[in-house]
Amino acid sequence: MQRLKWGLIFGVFILSGCQKDDSHSSVLGAWNCQEYTEINGNRTYSVNIERNHNMPNATNEFAIRNFYRLGDGDENLVYFRQVNDTLLVMPVQTTSVGVSVNGGTGIVRGGYNHIEWQYTVTATFGQDKCQANYY
Repeated sequence: MQRLKWGLIFGVFILSGCQKDDSHSSVLGAWNCQEYTEINGNRTYSVNIERNHNMPNATNEFAIRNFYRLGDGDENLVYFRQVNDTLLVMPVQTTSVGVSVNGGTGIVRGGYNHIEWQYTVTATFGQDKCQANYY
């Protein structure tokens, strides 16, 4: 009986540890980013999506911290608009540190379980075509 009890406790622990984190109910929050770029190859890092503080009354305007692994500072923020439940649009923009985003699009999948991005970045190193998956 004691073995069965511990087996059940262990089984519940294992199953709960394997469940997917479905904590996103919008684009806001901390995300893991798995990015592939022509220049940098594959890399994984964290990003944070927050409201665009320059447009406090706009509920569909957002900013990404640590986009393209540029860092968390305000000078590196990259902005985008949520057009509808699934489409995100990143306009052409240049960060304060001179990195240009030549526009991009994102598709929200699985009820905010992940976002698939495509964008192009230009800086002193040249032009870098990128695909990223936020999860």
